[in-house]
Amino acid sequence: MKAPREREITIEGTTYKLRLDLNAQCLFEEKSDKNFYQVMNDPAYQATATEDRLLFWCMLQKNHPEITIEEAGELMTATSSVIGIMGQAMRDSQPEPREKAEGGEPTPTEPTG
Repeated sequence: MKAPREREITIEGTTYKLRLDLNAQCLFEEKSDKNFYQVMNDPAYQATATEDRLLFWCMLQKNHPEITIEEAGELMTATSSVIGIMGQAMRDSQPEPREKAEGGEPTPTEPTG
């Protein structure tokens, strides 16, 4: 399992570290009452502004727990690059593909036991 990667974004002279790990994903689910994986993996799903702000706030919580959801919205308003950084973090958080064995079954990329 690869470690969650942190992305940095500088907004109005302050650098923030974003992390989309399992805790951020669970926090999103708890606050939105939606399945993170269904929302992120459905290409037809159109996220709302509320969901974008919530996910950004969840990604800030590991390194910046003092930031409120309203402050996260203000940070998003201050720059247009937040959504791009969030997209990169979402791609980073996807599991690595497994290789197929001779029988067509995926082989684990790490030891299982």
